[in-house]
Amino acid sequence: GCMEVSNSQANSDMLLSGWHNMPKFVELSITRNYCLVNRKTYETVHYQGLAHFTSFEDYYADFLSETGRILHQYFDCIDRWSIASAKYRPTYYASSLLNDCMIRGKNMHEGGTRYHDYGTAPVGLGMAADSLFAVKKAVFDDKICSAGELIEALQRNYQEQEALRLRLRAYPKYGQDNDEADAFAARFFHDICGIYESYENHLGGCVKPVIFTFVWAGLCAQHLGATADGCHAHTPASHGTTPAGSSMTRGATAAILSNCKMPMYRFTGGGSSMWDFDESWINEELMKNFITTFLSLGGQMFQGNSSVDPETLIKAQEKPNDYLHLIVRVGGFSAHFVDLDKSVQDDIISRCRHRAG
Repeated sequence: GCMEVSNSQANSDMLLSGWHNMPKFVELSITRNYCLVNRKTYETVHYQGLAHFTSFEDYYADFLSETGRILHQYFDCIDRWSIASAKYRPTYYASSLLNDCMIRGKNMHEGGTRYHDYGTAPVGLGMAADSLFAVKKAVFDDKICSAGELIEALQRNYQEQEALRLRLRAYPKYGQDNDEADAFAARFFHDICGIYESYENHLGGCVKPVIFTFVWAGLCAQHLGATADGCHAHTPASHGTTPAGSSMTRGATAAILSNCKMPMYRFTGGGSSMWDFDESWINEELMKNFITTFLSLGGQMFQGNSSVDPETLIKAQEKPNDYLHLIVRVGGFSAHFVDLDKSVQDDIISRCRHRAG
């Protein structure tokens, strides 16, 4: 793969087997399984709902419990696919290239490989952390609104609720180098990684959190209603371990300092961060300084992009034939902008572009 962490040639081919819209999990935990986009209740999801709880810790415990159950169901599906693959997709040639399969005389899904770990990508962790922290502060600590009032505002996409939305946006966010917000984000990242580590598959392997986003931020947005931290519906999800774009209001240095407070050692499948810089400001020396700072603070993966200005990208959406030459950085790869799906284009346009001042 492009950034999944594994021992070379020693693991089966299921180290990246899907992705999850983590802000959607938070949405359903607040609304008691009601989707703000399609206006339906999911019968197979069993969050008790924010209004059920009188303390944040009880609500958060319910969130982790049900999120863990759902993720483990998905991991169990991967396991069943692996068992079926041993018989119906033995991949003899590919298995022969992996360590220990020839020695053991087994294909990768029979237990031939040295390791048999799975992995999936929890997308939008930064956005999810901001929403949970806003719930904690607004509903339980400061009591600026009740659970019912927050849910009503989310259902209305903050229409006629701008005052509440702005108060939610004013709370500290992961990405602003605020110790309280960053400590909660670190706790949340730690807990999600714990859900992954608690699963053991049929060959004794684990499931690794592969924390990156690829092209899924825009797809997440299509299924997201308004968020508890004050974002309107259909806001693109945050990338990898990076803070949400709308939360990085104090510059790149503060955002990087926040990011490097996260428990990097728990990101066993890889923890990618992505930083977009205004192309008219960033240069080789500045990028070097950012990368050096990031690595010196223990950061894991740094993607630094020189980003085209949004105005040009919007023109390219409107008149694609005039911009066939335009190449942009997507997330792990570059592509011609006009060839990308509109959800990916919209995500790139909406990204935070760090600049001076």
